[in-house]
Amino acid sequence: MLVKHSRKGRFQTVPTMNRSVSLTAIGKLYKMLPRGVIPYDPDTESWSLVPPPDIDYESYRGTVDQLRPDRLRLDFLSKARFLRGTDPRGAAVATFLAAEQSCLKTNAFLRGPEVAKYHYFNRVCFTAARKISKVLGRFNVDELLSESRWGPGSTSSVRGQAVAPERKFGAELQSTHEFSVVASQLLAHYPSWSALQLDHDFGIMASPLCQLIQGNRVTFVAKNAKTHRSIAVEPHVNVFFQNGLGRMLRKRILRGTGIDLNDQGRNRRMAHEGSRSGRFATIDLSSASDTLASRLVSDLLPADWFWWLDITRSKRGTMDGGKTYFPYHKFSSMGNGFTFDLESLIFWALSSSAVELCDGEPRDVSVFGDDIIVPGRHADRVLRVLQLAGFTANVKKTYTSGPFRESCGCDYFNGAQVRPVYLKELPSTPFDWIKLANGLRTLAHTWCNYQGCDKRLKGAWEFAVSQIPKEFLTRIPCGFGDGGLVSNFDEACPSPARDGWEGWVVECFQPKAVKYETLDRSLVVAGTHQPAEKQGNAVPFRDRVTYQKATLIVPTWYDLGGWI
Repeated sequence: MLVKHSRKGRFQTVPTMNRSVSLTAIGKLYKMLPRGVIPYDPDTESWSLVPPPDIDYESYRGTVDQLRPDRLRLDFLSKARFLRGTDPRGAAVATFLAAEQSCLKTNAFLRGPEVAKYHYFNRVCFTAARKISKVLGRFNVDELLSESRWGPGSTSSVRGQAVAPERKFGAELQSTHEFSVVASQLLAHYPSWSALQLDHDFGIMASPLCQLIQGNRVTFVAKNAKTHRSIAVEPHVNVFFQNGLGRMLRKRILRGTGIDLNDQGRNRRMAHEGSRSGRFATIDLSSASDTLASRLVSDLLPADWFWWLDITRSKRGTMDGGKTYFPYHKFSSMGNGFTFDLESLIFWALSSSAVELCDGEPRDVSVFGDDIIVPGRHADRVLRVLQLAGFTANVKKTYTSGPFRESCGCDYFNGAQVRPVYLKELPSTPFDWIKLANGLRTLAHTWCNYQGCDKRLKGAWEFAVSQIPKEFLTRIPCGFGDGGLVSNFDEACPSPARDGWEGWVVECFQPKAVKYETLDRSLVVAGTHQPAEKQGNAVPFRDRVTYQKATLIVPTWYDLGGWI
C-alpha cells in the first residue's frame, strides 16, 4: 500500500507487520488491560481459543467501574476473526441446516391442525396480519420501478471487488425461473438498460431475456473464531428488484409505525431506559432471518405484497457454488434485498399485537431487524408468540429483568454504557493501530463519564501508540474519524487557520477509494439511473482504499480531558 502526500506529490510505502509480530504485540497489549472481578486469561502465546465465561448480570455484585474492565477483558477478542477456531465453517453449516429444519417444522405446524389449539397465538397472528395490511396498503408497481437499484454486494453475475453499478448494468442478466417473465416485462421500462443489453441504440423499447438459474448460492464469510456467517448471493436481476421492495417496505414502516430502519437511536434510547427502570426488555433472536418460515409470511402479508415478494425471492439454493440445488423452507435469507425490512415488519407486528392483546401499549414496541424491544411486563408473552412462530430467542443476548439491556450496539448497566472495544481484525498497518488506539482513548473517555480519560486504560493506549511509526503519527480532534490519533488540543498543538478561515489546521490521512477508468457504455446507464452515485468515468473497487495525507481545517476542538 502507498500513501500519497497531497502537497509534495510523492508516495510513501506503508509498513506492514507480519502475523507473528502482530500477535505478539496484541498479546502484550491484552495483558495491559485492566482487571475487574471475573478471572479470565486467554492463552496469548499459542492463541488457542478459550471461550470466556458468561456474565450473569442479575447476580453480578460488582459496580459499573468493575463491570467495564470485566467486559473489556472478556469480549475484547470475542469477535476476533484472526484466531483459529476448531471448525468455524462446519459450525456455520450446521447452524444453517438446523435453521432449515426449524422452518420445515414451523411450516408443518402452521399448516396443520395443531395450531388451532393455541387460541391466543391465532388472535395475535390475526391482529398482526391486520396491522401489516394497514401499514403496507396496496402494492404500487410504478413505485417498484422507481425504487429498485443495485446494492453494494455481489450478484450471481458479478463478484469480486469490481461490483459497482456501472459493471452490474452491463453484466449478464440472470433470474430465477419463476421471475423470468415478469423480469423481462419490468426491464422494458428501463430503455437505456435494455438497449445496452441488446446492443441497440438508446430509445428503443425492448425486453431483453434473462438467463435462467435455479436459485441463489449460499456462501460463508468470517464472523469470529467460533463460527462463520451464512449469506446468499442472489440472482442478478432478482436482487435489483428485491432492493426496490426493501425500500418500499422501509418507507411504509416509517410512515405506518414511526420506526425508522435507517436510525438505531430509538432502540438505543429505549434500551437505556430499560436498564435504568426495567420498563423495557430487549430481545435478540438466533438466526432470525434464516428461521423466517415461508408459511408465516404467506399467513401475515396481504396477497398482492406476498405475490411480489414471493416471485422475486429465491426458492432454491446451492451451497458454495455446487451443482445440486435444494428447496428452501425459509422465505428469504441475508443477501436478499428485502429480508431485513420484511423481518422487521413481521417482528413488529407480532410483538405489538401480543402487547396490545394484553392491554399493553403498542407504541412501547420497537424493532431494528431482530433487535426487539417490548414492555418488560409483557416480555414473556411476546417470547412465547415468537417461539410458536418458529423463532428462537438468543438467551445470552435477551434481557427481560435485571439492570442490563443490550440493543443496536449499545450495552447499558443501570443506565451506564458498558460496551467494550472489540478487536475484529489483526492490526498490521499504522492505520490499524491508530484505529485501535482511538478506540481505547474514546473508551477511556466513556468510562470517566466524558469528564476525562480513565487512567486504567492509559498503559494499553500508550502501547498501541508506540506501534505507530513517527511519520504516520498525526493528531486530530475527536469526531473526525481515524485519519489521525485522537488527541487533546495541548497534545496536538495545531496551527491556527489562515486567509480568513476560522479554526485550526492539522494534517491527517484520508482514505480514498481505489478506482479504475472505463469508457463502457454502462456508464451512461448508471449515470441515468443512479446519478447521485456517479463520478465521471472512474469506478470504485469494493473494500479497496488507499490513503492520502491531506490538510484538515477544524473549526472547534473537542477536549477529552486528562488521564484521571
